[in-house]
Amino acid sequence: MTEYLLKKREEDDKSKFLAGAGYSLESADILATDIRQQTEKFEAVLYDKTEYVVTIVEFHAGASTHEQGYTVEVFNATGDTIAVVTLPASHLEPLLNTEILHVRHFQQVAEPPTQYPSAQK
Repeated sequence: MTEYLLKKREEDDKSKFLAGAGYSLESADILATDIRQQTEKFEAVLYDKTEYVVTIVEFHAGASTHEQGYTVEVFNATGDTIAVVTLPASHLEPLLNTEILHVRHFQQVAEPPTQYPSAQK
């Protein structure tokens, strides 16, 4: 929180946006609590496996009935944020030194479904 989301950065600064919502370096614990409260209510559901490279923003220990997980930032080739999402640890894989990154162009980022498959009756 204090080294990434709330710290002013030359590029891809998020602290200004969060300051507009009332968060600062001094209230990092409040931001962490607010994020946890928003994400603990829901079981993470695998929607689609992708080849995105992400930056880990925060680790979530998980409740006794939930898997450990991470809040991650998905970004494009120039470092602009595409999304910030919370995923269970089992849905992330480390990069390997035998892998080669490649560029894919996208015209439009699809909106996530309003109802995930596991939530449908």
